[in-house]
Amino acid sequence: MTSDARRAGEHDCAQVVTRFFTRLDAVDYEGAWALMGPGGVWKRSGKLLDSRERFLDAMSQRPTALVIRHLVGNLVVDFVDNKHAIADFCLTVFRFIGDAGDRPAPISLPSAVAAFRAEMTHTDDAWRIVDLSGKTLFA
Repeated sequence: MTSDARRAGEHDCAQVVTRFFTRLDAVDYEGAWALMGPGGVWKRSGKLLDSRERFLDAMSQRPTALVIRHLVGNLVVDFVDNKHAIADFCLTVFRFIGDAGDRPAPISLPSAVAAFRAEMTHTDDAWRIVDLSGKTLFA
């Protein structure tokens, strides 16, 4: 892999990870699931979300008054080969449940900080997440 190809792949993988959590925050669950690759699975809270139906069902159980933001940081991408990569990153979560009215939701300390890993594969047209998991470090 050339340096240019590696940098492009790192950028593309980072964008997929960031877009996944941005779409979750925007309640665009179909858009988030579209970033998963064939056979993709998210190991979330002791459950395997390994199909579109399971993923959407889990997301439908989130509170409707949830204001949440996932901040992706310290993201490092390593390539196994030209078609497989591993993205390790820190995920910081801010959340508020309630009606903030027309004002910003009140802020407090993050609700969680986790170490995450996304195993990724390059499909015919783009990088996709095939295995997503994390371990909460602070809560």
